[in-house]
Amino acid sequence: MKLFKHAIFFFFGWLIICQSAYVFAQVPSPGKLSDRPILIYNAIIHTGTGQVLNNGTVILEKGKILSVSET
Repeated sequence: MKLFKHAIFFFFGWLIICQSAYVFAQVPSPGKLSDRPILIYNAIIHTGTGQVLNNGTVILEKGKILSVSET
C-alpha cells in the first residue's frame, strides 16, 4: 500500500511538472516595424504553391511582403 501511495504521488507530481511547462512558456512579442524597407536577396524561397525559387529576392515593407521574385 505504501508503494502504491508513492507511485500515485510520483505520477501526479510528474504530471504537474509537465503541465507547468505550458504555464511558464513565453509567447514571443513581435519586434518593432522598420522605418525602411527590408531586402532579402540570394535566398532560396519556398512558395505556398510548392514552387522553389533559387537565388530569390524578398522585399518587406511595414511588416508585409511587398515583392517576391527570382533574380
